[in-house]
Order: sequence, then structure tokens, then C-alpha cells
Amino acid sequence: MSESADSLYNRGNALLAQGRHAEAQASYEQALALKPDDAEALNNLGVTRYLLGQHAAALEAAERALAIRPAYARALHNRGNALLALKRAEEALASYREAYALTPEPAWRLHFGDALQALERHEEALECYERAIAHDPRRAEAFGGRGNALQGLNRHEEALASYLHALELDPGDPETHWNEALARLALGDYARGWEKYEWRWRNPSLHMPLPATDKPLWLGREDLAGKTILLHAEQGYGDAIQAIRYAPLVAARGARVLVHCRRSLASLFRSVAGVQAMVTPEEPLPRFDCHTPLMSLPLAFRTTLETIPAQVPYLSPSAALAGKWRRRLDAHDGRTKVGLAWRGNPQFSRVTTKSLPFPRLLPLVASRSCAFFNLQPGAAETHEALIDYASEFDSFDDTAALIANLDLVISIDTAVAHLAGALGKPVWILLPFSADWRWLRGREDSPWYPSARLFRQPALGEWDSVVDTAARELAKMAAP
Repeated sequence: MSESADSLYNRGNALLAQGRHAEAQASYEQALALKPDDAEALNNLGVTRYLLGQHAAALEAAERALAIRPAYARALHNRGNALLALKRAEEALASYREAYALTPEPAWRLHFGDALQALERHEEALECYERAIAHDPRRAEAFGGRGNALQGLNRHEEALASYLHALELDPGDPETHWNEALARLALGDYARGWEKYEWRWRNPSLHMPLPATDKPLWLGREDLAGKTILLHAEQGYGDAIQAIRYAPLVAARGARVLVHCRRSLASLFRSVAGVQAMVTPEEPLPRFDCHTPLMSLPLAFRTTLETIPAQVPYLSPSAALAGKWRRRLDAHDGRTKVGLAWRGNPQFSRVTTKSLPFPRLLPLVASRSCAFFNLQPGAAETHEALIDYASEFDSFDDTAALIANLDLVISIDTAVAHLAGALGKPVWILLPFSADWRWLRGREDSPWYPSARLFRQPALGEWDSVVDTAARELAKMAAP
């Protein structure tokens, strides 16, 4: 005897309650084959798809449910969840508001906070998390979200306390462990921060699986003499540039050092002392005995603020490229040569906070005693004061060769800032109010890059005073 649509729907609900999401999904799909206009089954199908990471499909199911029942609060809320996972935060917030207007579930304030946090509206997000906590003081996610909002407001001590409380309620949550790491590192607590930083591999939101290998992970304990170690780049270009400084320390342990990174970095990383061979993702991996992700090397060497290996330069462009760009820049002799980078990689979070709209830089590029060079391939913005050679860059080796011939680099928090610092070039880094962990807090210098000077926002979104300060300092530097 075949099952009815209602029994298949109820079976899906039972499986969903047991955490058997794939089986629940199949049961809902069978129910819908018999009863395609069942809004509840469509909504719950969307829930299972969301829990299985099928966010576009989850959105499609919620939309189908709402086409049948437009004032369906739970489907509106679940549509918001799918939209937020798809990085469509404005639409997610609107969907949450529609849901809440129909059914003011106090617990839904948590997801309001998540959408506001994604939009970098930290004060409003904090209020939502506080309300969610007041409704349910045992909700670990609310304390985790509260910590994120507090970090966005540059209140890292309070953020850390919120994360620790969240972990008391849910000790195994990888997202909260990861966020605790970022708070500790920003506060200079490297002893605990690097340990917690290893939670990145278990944090599903980061999509960072460890390489598939049966070779052991080296974190500083075992003897490396006579062994071949693979150091592999991870996260963004800036992270790789920052951490490749450890390669000479690994080689000093007696290891043969291989580095695996994207092709655009490979030529430049060959210049690092101790690196014996490069491997790009397009090439087969050679034999190796152990491996370490680049951003795990600070943990492997038990790095503290006092022991950061900050000898610069530790990178250098090829002599041929440096000579090529020196000849190109000869035409601009007599003016202070300044490289500019003003926007981050759109693939990464906080790109809006870290990026600076080019028109805000106009007080800076007004100086007639300077020649300004674009250091960003593909930059859409142009200005008559900006000399654009970036379209000719083939790799970071080209960028480094041009930077080597400049007097100064001015950059937001992006790979260009790391590159200039690694080359030992004077670099002014324009930072948001709540800066990334590696720039610490309240400092105008960086223990990672001795040639760097940090210009920080005094308040959220306040770029004008940052640019004005940099412009005044540049006028002093370029004065005849």
C-alpha cells in the first residue's frame, strides 16, 4: 500500500527532528510529488536543503511555498535564511521583517542581527542580539553574534567575554572558537590566539578543508632534519605574503622547503630564503614528508609579539622586472612616486568596511609634487592624477617590481599593503575603525612590518579624517 502525501510529510518532519536531513529531504520530495501545492512541505523541504548547504535550492523551495501562501511567516523567515547564506543580506533583512510583522517570534531577532551584521550595521545588530539574549539567555548563537557585533564596534574585550559565554553554552561550536581566535589575536594574546586559530579548519562557514594527504601535519614539535616539508598557502594573498616569512625558519630546522601557492605568487616566493622549490595548483605534488599551512607557522614557532620574525625585506622581485619598471618610471623623476590601492578582494568578507571609494582619495591625489600609480589590476576607477600601469601586471612579481621603484605605498588593508611591507618599502595603511586582527589595536606601527605606518578611522565609516591626515603627512614628505 503506497504512502499518502500527509504520511510522507509527517515522516519527513520526524526525520528532520532527528537530524537526518537527507532522508527528510527525500520524504518531503516524495510528498510533494503527490501534493505539489503543499506549502508546509515546500517550506520544510527548504529547511532541509538549507541544512544540507543547498542554499539556492532552499531559496527556490521557500519561493514556491510563498507563491502558494504569500503571508506564510515561516517561509518568509526561511527565505531570509537562504538569502543571507547567499550573501544577499539586504533582501534577507527585508524578508525577516515581513516574517516578523506577521508573526513576531522573539527568537527571530537573532537572524535580524545576523543580517544587520552582514551589512556591517553593528550597533543595530548588537541591539538585536541583546533582545535575543533577553528572550533566551541559553541561546549560544545569540552570544556568538553579540561578540561579532562587539568586534565590529572595536570592543574586543567585551567580544571575547561574549564568545567565552557562548562556548560555555555550546563548547564545540567551531565558529565561536574561530571568532575567539580573532579577538585574542587583535588583543595581542598570541599564546592562546594561535591555538584557537586552528579552529578555522573545522569552521564550515570558511570553506577551508585541509589538503587531502596522509602526511602528518607539522606544528613545530617534531624534528625536521633531513625531511621535506610542504608549506601551502591558504586564505587570501595577504595571508600568504605575511606568513611566507617563516620559510627561512623552517629551513633552519634542517628541512627541505617546498611551497605550494597560486601561480601569481610563485615567482615572487622563489625569492624567499630557504625556499627550494615551488608548486602551483596546476602541477602534481612532489614527494614530501610532512606539511604545514602557512598561517599555522606562527603557532609552530610559538610566536609572540616580541618574537615576530620581522626582518625585511624577505621578498624581492626579479632584477630584470625591477630594472624594467625603473626605466618606465624614469619619466616621472623629480616627483615623489606613490603607489595606491583602495579596494579589497570582493570575494572576502568585510570588503565594504576595508575598501575606500576612490573619490574619497581625491584630497590625497591632489598633490602636484607626487606621481600616483595604480597598484590594482582591474580597478574600475580612473582619475587624471592616476598613472595606470596595473593592466600590464602578470603576477605579484610585477606589482613588487613596480613597488620597489616607488618612494611610498598608500593602501587599505589588502595584499598590496602586505607586499609593500614584505619588501621593506614605506607603506601607509588606511584602516577601518575595527581593523583586522593583524594590525592589533591603537597602534600606529606594526610589529609585522617595520616600514608600515597605520592610519586608523576614529569612528565607524569615518574615512575623511584618515585621508586628510595622510594628505597632510604626504605634503610634508613631498615638500622640496
